[in-house]
Amino acid sequence: GGRRRSGWVGSGHNLSSNSTFPPPERDPDRNYAALVLGIFLILFIISGNLLVCLSVCTEKALKTTTNYFIVSLAVADLLLAILVLPLYVYSEGGVWSLGPVLCDALMTMDVMLCTASIFNLCAISVDRFIAVSVPLNYNRRQIDLRQLILLSTTWIFAFAVASPIIFGLNNVLNRDPSFCRLEDHNYIVYSSICSFFIPCPVMLLPSIGPWWLRLLNACT
Repeated sequence: GGRRRSGWVGSGHNLSSNSTFPPPERDPDRNYAALVLGIFLILFIISGNLLVCLSVCTEKALKTTTNYFIVSLAVADLLLAILVLPLYVYSEGGVWSLGPVLCDALMTMDVMLCTASIFNLCAISVDRFIAVSVPLNYNRRQIDLRQLILLSTTWIFAFAVASPIIFGLNNVLNRDPSFCRLEDHNYIVYSSICSFFIPCPVMLLPSIGPWWLRLLNACT
């Protein structure tokens, strides 16, 4: 139950029987099963992605070009589990009590890391397409400039998608500080297009393209 606010009565002042008080503050309802599941999920994601990073970094045989892209994907998911998910678990009851600044930081990290994770999947798909299309020019054992640019671009674009939140886009009029969410509906559409609808064909085309070309060649 919440705390009941007590009225202070000074000397010479009486409290009438019909005086009204604000309703008592309500503590957020806690779903403890969801909390336990959330904590377990965080630990599972951290351990799994940490194992991927350590395996590639310590095993020489695993230091291939493709695995560097997988490490980049694992880093995005690892940071998401460390920086973002614990705050969502903390506010599971539906009430945000950490202020708008930390809320904006959470929204920025959430959008950036989720977008980086999806863009890394796109980079893996494009890299596999290059490896199949020009196998003689593809360096499988050591990352080259083209692949380094592809990796860097995924993180730069992910930050670009999330950066409007840093510059105050989430500070709308009559914002309720007890809720942490994206407030600008136009930005929600923009980020959804950049993070989901554009990457989807980018991931599909490199996979379908070679198969479609082989089918056309067979028909002709």
